[in-house]
Amino acid sequence: MKNDWFDSDCQKALEERHKARKIYLDRPTRNKYNEYQKKRQEANYICRRKERELWNKRIIEMENNFKENNLKSAYREVKYNRKGYVPTTNLLRNGEEIVSTP
Repeated sequence: MKNDWFDSDCQKALEERHKARKIYLDRPTRNKYNEYQKKRQEANYICRRKERELWNKRIIEMENNFKENNLKSAYREVKYNRKGYVPTTNLLRNGEEIVSTP
C-alpha cells in the first residue's frame, strides 16, 4: 500500500521536471530556470493532488465501513493510517544478536 497514489501521471510529470532540470544545468539561463521552476511546480501539484485524492478515498471508505458496522476493516484502516507504511523484515534475532540475514 506504499505510494498507491503514484501513477503514470506522476511519473510523467517527474520525468518532464527531470528533463527541464538537465537542460537548465547544461547551460543555465534565466528562461531555462523559469521553465524548470514551472515544471517543478506542475509536478508537485500533480503529485500532491493524487495523494490528496487517495486520502479522501480512504476516509470515505473508513466512514462507510463504520456506517455499515464493518468494524474489523474500519479499524484495520485506522491502524494502518496511524502507523503508516512499515516495511517487513526477514531478520532473525536471538536477543540483541542477528542470527541470519536473507
